[in-house]
Amino acid sequence: MGNKLLLMGGGEELGFFCPGCEQYHSFRFRRIETKDGPLWRWNYMNEKPTFSPSLLVNGATEKRCHLYVREGLILYLDDCWHGLRSQRVAMKEEEADPQVLALLPVMA
Repeated sequence: MGNKLLLMGGGEELGFFCPGCEQYHSFRFRRIETKDGPLWRWNYMNEKPTFSPSLLVNGATEKRCHLYVREGLILYLDDCWHGLRSQRVAMKEEEADPQVLALLPVMA
């Protein structure tokens, strides 16, 4: 199993490829420079990431994408605009991002 996440947004966000939108989406999991906005919980697993709560991208537009990420799967909700709505899709594997790997807990 491979890496699923990339560090984005000045180090405050973790990104992944959304096959429904054919672009990257991201979750903000910590604050470095940004003072406001939502934060998501992350299980600190790069190969089987889980984030909560759900992620809503382009919520007020016709290109709405609404999803959960659970154990390395993207769970699309039924209010998505694209053809993957209501489906579960495995996350795309990425090249190992050393910055993400540095965030992971060291296993003894």
